[in-house]
Amino acid sequence: MFLSRQVSVSLCGIAVWVLACTDTNAVAQPAGGSTGSMTPEQKIELAIRKIDVPDLKEAERLIREAEIEKPTLLTLKLARGLYFVATKQGASALAELESYNSNAHGDWRGLAAIGELYVQSRMYSSARLPLERAVPLAPAKENGKPVKSKVLINLASTYLGLVKNKEAVSTAKEAQAIAADDAEIQLRVGEIAMQAQDLRWLAAIDQAVLLFKNDIRDDPFNRTAHEKLRMAYRGATMLYDRQRVADAENAEPYYRVARISLQAAEIERRIAMLDALQFVSQAIERSPKNNDMKLFLIELEYSLGGSKDASTMIDAILTGDEKNEKALEWKTKFASEPPRLVLP
Repeated sequence: MFLSRQVSVSLCGIAVWVLACTDTNAVAQPAGGSTGSMTPEQKIELAIRKIDVPDLKEAERLIREAEIEKPTLLTLKLARGLYFVATKQGASALAELESYNSNAHGDWRGLAAIGELYVQSRMYSSARLPLERAVPLAPAKENGKPVKSKVLINLASTYLGLVKNKEAVSTAKEAQAIAADDAEIQLRVGEIAMQAQDLRWLAAIDQAVLLFKNDIRDDPFNRTAHEKLRMAYRGATMLYDRQRVADAENAEPYYRVARISLQAAEIERRIAMLDALQFVSQAIERSPKNNDMKLFLIELEYSLGGSKDASTMIDAILTGDEKNEKALEWKTKFASEPPRLVLP
């Protein structure tokens, strides 16, 4: 069975964007979760989707079934390769993807996947050819996910590793242009520009900051967006610091660093509050009758500019103590002055 192989290289994160090439409706799972009527080809495509979720147990089951039904199916190698990536079995992933690419001519998925494996391993000379081949084959976007831009970012990273800074920045610029609404891509473009010491791409970091802020406005409790925004602020600070050193008499980079310092401090504060929110939620699970804990959770959510469990907590307190002054105050406050997110 394919899962018996033992390896030591830890690599991850490829399946998410490799899988976007297939239509989400093309391999619909039958009602009730049964896959008995599916062909081996359909099972493999569904397995690849399960790796993306990730639902690795279900992906493993589908791959095993397809292996039994049609062991010569070429896309088994792709699915196994992606599975090994997701389960941090890099050496086995590399073997499967190399075998797949040697037979699946013109499939950008395998080329892009193995290229990223090599980038993660800092094997830039090996990464260059498959990524260069994948770029013209990959679609710009599938199912709302950027595809070509992520391949381009990996290729730009490869050029950086090969000390080809001009090519790296040019490739990153192409990714920036086709994924203007993707914060992750904009952040990576800025990071590549910083590593290449090319200050012309400050706008990419600024765009990443704007997009991550929008994510937080959509969900004040989105921890991933907070952490990504913190990374964007760090990158922006480094880029503007370099601009400040390069043009010491220009006031603009000094001003930008000052503003970013304030913004970064606010994000650090919000992340600390998200930590506190997580811990107090765990405390309430262990002591569900403790009203002081519930009131603290309500305060944290309001301060973060949203309401997730606050209303439930207020009602829970008032159910047991209908005259609880603090809970009544919060109930009035949420009604008259709903929580509002403010980011500097």
